[in-house]
Amino acid sequence: MVKKALDNDVALAEIRAIEASIVQAGEELEQTREELKTLRLERNRLGSERAKLTRKLNKIKNQPGMLKKLIWQSEDPEIVALRNQLLLATKLVKE
Repeated sequence: MVKKALDNDVALAEIRAIEASIVQAGEELEQTREELKTLRLERNRLGSERAKLTRKLNKIKNQPGMLKKLIWQSEDPEIVALRNQLLLATKLVKE
């Protein structure tokens, strides 16, 4: 009788451990689903951004004057440095 009660206690402990593992796995699954949802939204955002930039690039390729305008309006440090070098070179050529 005592052995049977002890066996039941062990079995209940194992059942509780299994239930806890199932709950934890469910929580991890839900977290993974949320992360996947976030990644899909980010992928869609990046896809839209890529499409927008591709359209802009194609427009620029077809209109060289627009590229020149964008270069002169840019505040990107690398482009500003190149622009300054170009201005200096132009000034030196004129002298």
